[in-house]
Amino acid sequence: ARDVMTRRIPARVPTLLVAVAMAAVVAVLCLAWTTWEGWAPMTGAQWTAVGGSAVLVAVGYYLVIVAMRVGDVSLTGAFRYTAVPWGAALGYLLWDELPDAVSVAGVALILGAGLYALLSERRERRETGLAT
Repeated sequence: ARDVMTRRIPARVPTLLVAVAMAAVVAVLCLAWTTWEGWAPMTGAQWTAVGGSAVLVAVGYYLVIVAMRVGDVSLTGAFRYTAVPWGAALGYLLWDELPDAVSVAGVALILGAGLYALLSERRERRETGLAT
């Protein structure tokens, strides 16, 4: 939904403004989450990690918005799936944690749906191309 909405934002709206708005929405949702989870003091190293993550997320948002505005959504959206193996690899490397069966089933469902959509779109394009 976010990718489709990003695509509909007029080009005259600066990309940086869209990225800041997206980050603000995430920040507000995270702040709301603390009402259920609570808040704990953080160490200097944790603040550094959060600050570094914030910079990387901001750069990522900016680049995703540029990609959505310039590229084909079906092509750029496919790169979203690379988060799955990266997340699994980092989870294993950082926390020695492997995905459980429910997570693997969810990933398989999401990847299967994405591949089905991609193949359906390609088949439709071929059929439309042959019909004209």
